[in-house]
Amino acid sequence: EELTLESLDIYPNPAFGWVNVNYNLPENTSSVISVISLTGEILYQLDIDSKDRVEESIPLFDFSAGIYLVEIEIDKQKFYRRLSIK
Repeated sequence: EELTLESLDIYPNPAFGWVNVNYNLPENTSSVISVISLTGEILYQLDIDSKDRVEESIPLFDFSAGIYLVEIEIDKQKFYRRLSIK
């Protein structure tokens, strides 16, 4: 069964300081949130315990201005969204 993340909300975007990542899961499922540079380097990673609603704030204070990818991994499926940091 293909998972979709229609509920994925990343804000503010562009971000400065903090970014909020919220999404629903089909059932109590664990997931991983990563912030990745465009060169593929994982700059931040957060393992989320099993739950059906994820609401996390990610600190961005050490990030340079630019474009990054937010990766959500659920059951070996990966979802990506662009994140702009001012």
